[in-house]
Amino acid sequence: MNKEQRVEVFAKELSWITNSELRNFAEHCLAEVPDYFFTIPASASGKHHPTYALGQGGLVRHTKAAMGIFHQLCKADIDLYYLADVFSNDLITREQLDDEIIVALMFHDCMKLGNTDHTVHEHPLLAAAFIENQAIKQNVHNGMAISRIASSIRSHMGKWSISRFSCFMLPTPDGGDWQAKLVHLCDYLASRKCIEYNFGAFTE
Repeated sequence: MNKEQRVEVFAKELSWITNSELRNFAEHCLAEVPDYFFTIPASASGKHHPTYALGQGGLVRHTKAAMGIFHQLCKADIDLYYLADVFSNDLITREQLDDEIIVALMFHDCMKLGNTDHTVHEHPLLAAAFIENQAIKQNVHNGMAISRIASSIRSHMGKWSISRFSCFMLPTPDGGDWQAKLVHLCDYLASRKCIEYNFGAFTE
C-alpha cells in the first residue's frame, strides 16, 4: 500500500482530528508504520479479541473500533476529564486533548510485532518511541502534545503490564492522567469478545 492508500483506510478517523498539525503528523506516521500493521489480526490466538478483530486486517479494525468508541464518548454530554488538572494550563483545550487521544489510539498497536513475527509484550514502548522519533523527523512544534500521546501509548495495556514471556514491565496510567486512562479504556472495550462493533453505523 502506498501512502495515499494507507491514509484512505483511516480517512474518517483522520477527519475527527481538528488540529491540522496533528492530523498531518498522523498521516505521515501512517506512511511509516510497518506493513504488517495493515494485514495482521489483532490477536493471533483469537482468545482475547472479538470476531471482527480476527483474520487479515483485524488489527486495523480493532484500531478503528477503539477510535470509534472514543469518538462516541466525546458526543456524550459528560466531562471526560473531570478529575484532571490538565486545564490549569490555558493553552490546552478539550479539543486538543481529544485530538491527542485519537492519535494515540491510531498508533497504540502500530508496533505490535516489533521486528519479529509474533506479538511482543513491549510493543507499547516501541510504538511510543516510533511516535517520538517521527515527531523529531517531522519537526512537530507541539512537543508537549507528542509527550502526552507517547505517554498514553506506553501505558495503554493498563494493569496487564507484565508477562511471563517478557522481562519488560510496562508503565500504567498515572492516578490523575485521565487522558491515558481513556486510551486504555477504549482499547480495552475494543478488545472485549462480548462487544461487537458495527463499522457501517457511523454517519460522521
